[in-house]
Amino acid sequence: MLVWGNYSTESGSEFNDFTKVWYTKDFGVTVKKAYNFNTPTTLKCRHIHNVDFNPSDSSFWIQTGDENDYFGTVMTHWLKGIYDLTTDTWTFIDFASGIAFKSTNMIFKDPYVYFSNDNYPNGGIKRAPIATMGDSAMHTTVLTTPKSCHYMLIRPSGDIVAFQTRDGGAEMPRTMYYTPDGINFVRIVGSMPYIFDSGANSQYQNYWPINSNGKILAGIQNQDAQNIILWDKTPSVFIDDFIRENGFPNAFK
Repeated sequence: MLVWGNYSTESGSEFNDFTKVWYTKDFGVTVKKAYNFNTPTTLKCRHIHNVDFNPSDSSFWIQTGDENDYFGTVMTHWLKGIYDLTTDTWTFIDFASGIAFKSTNMIFKDPYVYFSNDNYPNGGIKRAPIATMGDSAMHTTVLTTPKSCHYMLIRPSGDIVAFQTRDGGAEMPRTMYYTPDGINFVRIVGSMPYIFDSGANSQYQNYWPINSNGKILAGIQNQDAQNIILWDKTPSVFIDDFIRENGFPNAFK
């Protein structure tokens, strides 16, 4: 089962009911709508950041952005979705809203949820007990990054890597932060093909999960070459190679 949502930063296709959560149960042969944002009876948002799965209770977590629209309406939400396989229906819970919940992915590692904090100048990784994750007072900081954090990956053994966006700060967005033990992070600057070697406008984007060989694939997006909305997801590189080359030969293995 695959669940995802629309993303846009383009005028005319954001802040409206084009923004939906979609799902498929048959590898994309049949695609159905699960939830429609920006209607009179649903939550308001600019776009969807991510949809993540909590295996402990089979729930889907829709994360939206950005914080406010032009009228001051809160746009950042955690929306919890429960899918009924028998009836092919969804139940959604308006779980939490506000800047404290501006995340771009979640990883459930019982009894905690870890989430990327998409908030410059206080980006990074946060953690909360799953049982009280809706209370921002229960959120604790695992890592603070100079720029907004837009993705993280965690291996069960404790490896964590966090990635940054172009937004905010002077650090190159290709800079990532890695820890082999979940505590002590090291700053690593990744490489890119020379045609995308623009310090301010090239970032890693669209990440694939860690595979059975410990490989992490990520696309390269350069805003000067192609707007992210039109980006075709190429080229791509193995992020784990950069981490191993920087003194961690067993990273994600």
